[in-house]
Amino acid sequence: YFDSITKKNTLFPKKNYWSIMSYTSVANGLMETVLERFMETSRPEGEKSLKFIEKLEIRALRTINWLENNLNNFNDNNITMDKIAIACALEYTMFRFTDVWKKQNENLDKWLKNFQKNNFMQLTEPKISQ
Repeated sequence: YFDSITKKNTLFPKKNYWSIMSYTSVANGLMETVLERFMETSRPEGEKSLKFIEKLEIRALRTINWLENNLNNFNDNNITMDKIAIACALEYTMFRFTDVWKKQNENLDKWLKNFQKNNFMQLTEPKISQ
């Protein structure tokens, strides 16, 4: 993204800096929630907290619903850090938890599919070896 204020290419343009930082923080929270859920589900039987797992799942899905309802600033083609963070968090959610969120969040799913067409997203996609 070319920032007209600083006259530089940046992922954090001054004009939208605090909005970008806020969305990036939401994405980080989603990824941390999904990671924490994965860690809890990986514990040995008898040590897992099913209530805690359920709480984390509700938190993750609620965050995704919030993103769906606040997607209005993602209609431009500018690449900013918040968009990268959200795309990575959604991909991680599908990798470690579920993709069931796509059915209830069709606009977010459509946005992610379009964003995944970016070369940098394709180049960094994890390859599962067999």
